[in-house]
Amino acid sequence: MNVEQRIGGDSPLSPAGITYTEVLAQYIANENIKDLIVWTSARQQAIDTAAKINAPTESLKALNGINPGMFEGLTYREVAERYPEEFAARDRSKYYYRSPGGEV
Repeated sequence: MNVEQRIGGDSPLSPAGITYTEVLAQYIANENIKDLIVWTSARQQAIDTAAKINAPTESLKALNGINPGMFEGLTYREVAERYPEEFAARDRSKYYYRSPGGEV
């Protein structure tokens, strides 16, 4: 989740995210995985994370998160305040819920 806790977007890695990426890259290097290929979403955070890993990478838009529709850029608090019925519907069934204007 991004530092501002906004829904969706393509924010850069936070300082904590950069640290995590470095630790992850070292862990993967220590595992010495033969013929490793790293698959990422097309989001910048994923691409930046994979770039630290010493392995070929493939980026696929199909791995991006679900489009949040009209909630893009809002915080969960803002959604709860502005769209209480939608927020409640999401809480009842996060797996099946799709926000207005988002992916179906």
